[in-house]
Amino acid sequence: MTIDPRTLSPREVYKLLVSAVVPRPIALVTSMNERGDVNAAPYSFFNVLTGTPPLLMISVGRNNGEMKNTAANILRLKEFVIHLVDDALVDAMNIVSAVFPPGISKIERAGIALVPSSVVRTPRIGSAHVSCECILHRHIEIGADPSDLIIGEVVHFHIAERLSTDGTIDQTKFKPVARMGKNFYARINELFTVEQQSYGDE
Repeated sequence: MTIDPRTLSPREVYKLLVSAVVPRPIALVTSMNERGDVNAAPYSFFNVLTGTPPLLMISVGRNNGEMKNTAANILRLKEFVIHLVDDALVDAMNIVSAVFPPGISKIERAGIALVPSSVVRTPRIGSAHVSCECILHRHIEIGADPSDLIIGEVVHFHIAERLSTDGTIDQTKFKPVARMGKNFYARINELFTVEQQSYGDE
């Protein structure tokens, strides 16, 4: 089968992409508005960009051209916190992904306990095993809709003690949850190693 994306609707292209590019890590992002209200929302268009400086990106789609709260909050306050979703955060992630009527707190409905961050003003989720305090590095409008590409610089890491081994995260203990296509998610429970071969200088 071959498919020309130009023959598909935007929705059809989206569904094809998100079912093909898997598994995707999930960033559960907290951000804060000018009144100090904290918002939480998950994003699987998310990844690491560079190590120096440590940069992470999320892509935040818009609703009928209107910027979502996450993007608007980040652009206003220039900071946010990314939490890596694992089993401990799945239920909360699912709740805050829903659309709530005005005046209903997603944070409260999801039973999320917030704790102060170390560097940024935006609180973080206390039950998260891995979280990254970020300041805004760059914002780019991207795509035809468009979406808001948010690039954040990590200014502080929070890692559960049981996961920390020799300056890295112990992959045998960290059980991240990944986004798949449709309503499918995956637990990354099975690991294997592949020794990298050396073929001389690149």
